[in-house]
Order: sequence, then C-alpha cells, then structure tokens
Amino acid sequence: MNDLRVQSQGERVSQLISALVSKFMMGEIKQEFVNGLKDLDAVAQDMDQRMARSKFSHVADLCATLRTIVTRALESPMQPTGKDMELLQNLGDAVERSFLDNDGEAATAQSISQSIRNVA
Repeated sequence: MNDLRVQSQGERVSQLISALVSKFMMGEIKQEFVNGLKDLDAVAQDMDQRMARSKFSHVADLCATLRTIVTRALESPMQPTGKDMELLQNLGDAVERSFLDNDGEAATAQSISQSIRNVA
C-alpha cells in the first residue's frame, strides 16, 4: 500500500510541476501559483517520509533535492526564478522516469540528483 501511495505521489509531483511551469511561462504568478508551490511542498514532504519504507527508496535523493528547490522558491514565491522553474521541471521528469526505470534505477536517480544540485 505504501508503494502505491509513493508512486501516486510521484505522478502528483509531475502534475503539480507541469502546472507551475505553465503558469510561470504564462506570467501567471498569483496566489494560485503560490498555493501550487505549497501543495508541491506538502506532497514532496509526505513522499520523502514514505520513501524509505518503499521499494522506491532510490527516489529519495531526488525527492530531497525537490524539497530544497521548492523551499527556496517559497522564500520568494511571487518572484520565482527561471532557474528554479527549470530545475523543478527537470526534477519532475526525473521523478516520473524513476518510477518507470527498473535497470540501474538507484544510480540513475543519484546521478540526476547530483547534476541538479550542481546547477542549483
């Protein structure tokens, strides 16, 4: 059951990030955007807590990096940086792929997370 919840949250992370990036690109930085960041933070936090008890523990590093970027964005939510939005989009893609990729999943997730941290 926990694995299904983590996987579902991974899909939700991807959806939230897509919506946030879309709003950012359209210049729609309003309260709805801030609420989306807060929702993303809550989902990522819950996902991070469940991760260690799931078969998707390899995604934990990505989730931690996601939380770092979201926390930074929430410091100034009405003025998000293009860099953070790009990083969020890359993280969303990486989280989504990590649930699909069974070969070398831990190494792949760690590599992606490290490369994103280097850019951040």
